[in-house]
Amino acid sequence: MTRRTPRGIAYEVVGDGPVLLAVHGGPGTDHSMFRPYLDPLAAELAVVYFDLPGHGRSAESQDYGLVAMAASIEDILAAVGAERVFLLGSSYGGFLSLTYALEHPERVAGLILVDTSASYGFRAESLEVARQRATPSMLAALERLWDDSLADDEDFHAAWREILPLYFHRLEPAEVERLADRGAYRLETRRQILPTLREYDLNGRLAEIEAPTLVIVGRHDWITAVGQAEALAAGLPQSRLAVFEHSGHYPFVEEHERFVAIVQEWMANAAEGE
Repeated sequence: MTRRTPRGIAYEVVGDGPVLLAVHGGPGTDHSMFRPYLDPLAAELAVVYFDLPGHGRSAESQDYGLVAMAASIEDILAAVGAERVFLLGSSYGGFLSLTYALEHPERVAGLILVDTSASYGFRAESLEVARQRATPSMLAALERLWDDSLADDEDFHAAWREILPLYFHRLEPAEVERLADRGAYRLETRRQILPTLREYDLNGRLAEIEAPTLVIVGRHDWITAVGQAEALAAGLPQSRLAVFEHSGHYPFVEEHERFVAIVQEWMANAAEGE
């Protein structure tokens, strides 16, 4: 059942136990990429799915900066009555999870960072990889997704649908299309967020994050490649790195069973330390 915080942030709780908050990526999209792939974690946890402000079914935000967007996590914690939380942040959701961990260290029991990075430095590398792997139509869609030339939400959806195969290692085209078509697309939100990413750089502050952290990356991720995950893990005091050899940007989709098993094992150990 979908609920809303006083600020109009839409969320849903599945399961019971320690709280795991799933922080989605894809600026301008929604949390749908997580479902149903994270649902098995609800056997032992309260998995909270939500749409970031201005995304999916959530109300718009007055501020799309990284700190303000990360503050939406505080709203969800208040709504579910949690004092401390495990954050699973994917891609842009990882940026927000790290930002929140620095702003509110006492609230973070642990971090699971999936195909993300510590700074905007990922962007130059991702463009180079895209030029090597993408088709001309994918490169055209990628340019339009980042240069503010998209016309409306439908245009955003079409461009995302074109580029999405690049995010996977080997996923059936029909499944990629299904994933592209089940989400919500809000272009104005994306336009507000992209400029804020240029300010993102936590490389000098990673050592301040004392929460146990699981860093996950797909070997074939084009946008936040393995080197980004390795640097992230190396900078965090209590980290473990897990590389998924048969995945791209979404290992919870392509290597679903292994992803769930590794997260469950790590969560059990992290919870014991609480």
